[in-house]
Amino acid sequence: MIKGRRKIVTEIVSYRKNNDNTWHKSSATPYSYKVKSMSSNDNQYQYFEYESDPEPERQQRDLARGFYPYADASTITTVMIFLLIGNILVDFLGVFASSWEAVVLQNIRADAYETEEVMQDAANFSDVLVSMVGILQLLATLVVGIVFLCWTYRVCKNAHSLNMAPQATTPGWAVGWYFVPIANLWKPYTALREAFLASCHPDLQREGGASLITFWWWIHILGVVLGNISFRMALSLGENAAMTQLITLNGIQIAGDVVSFLVNGLTLVIVRSFAQCQRETYERRTDDFV
Repeated sequence: MIKGRRKIVTEIVSYRKNNDNTWHKSSATPYSYKVKSMSSNDNQYQYFEYESDPEPERQQRDLARGFYPYADASTITTVMIFLLIGNILVDFLGVFASSWEAVVLQNIRADAYETEEVMQDAANFSDVLVSMVGILQLLATLVVGIVFLCWTYRVCKNAHSLNMAPQATTPGWAVGWYFVPIANLWKPYTALREAFLASCHPDLQREGGASLITFWWWIHILGVVLGNISFRMALSLGENAAMTQLITLNGIQIAGDVVSFLVNGLTLVIVRSFAQCQRETYERRTDDFV
């Protein structure tokens, strides 16, 4: 019995397919099965045919496919790719703005400006540039984050349908773990890694992609840590902050922008890898639904 959100697979019985594509119970064809999936609103049936008696693991795999039907993810993948490219460009602007601010701070500390007015103009321009790019980064991250969660749900659902490796996380929890404190430090990673392994046919090279996901997650955690440090340090500094403190904060912000650039670049590679792996596995699968 396989349980899931609002649906539960309740029955596997031997059925025979008639010439008019209808089905009836029969003991003469023990290798055809009718799977009954129940919900509060409907009765849904899925049929499977086998050339020989399937192993229990095979039946459970097909039940998972009946519960999580495969759907083309090319549209959301394309949207995700374009948004990530845009976010990478925004991160580049963030690195540029923070680097410009670093130059201004160094010039102020070295007393390189001819007059107080020139120094003030340079500082004001730097503040406006950093603020505007920061707002742009926030908006871009928000949009990419929402679409990324939708993409995660779609590819994890397809991974359950392809079911080439065991998975302990449902598509819903693959998204939900991002909102659970403490657990969001590793649970989303394990869910995505499981989904990738389950999406890849054994003939495909999948360990490299799984390792990339691990590396990507550690870089992501580093970015979260740097962002947290930068935010707390910015709140603690007052108007009379020492120049060394401002330079230190700026250095952390530059490091955070570089890490964000890397995370978005790696995410782009992972999204493309998922799309290619799931497409090739789906095409290779020889035991699709009848």
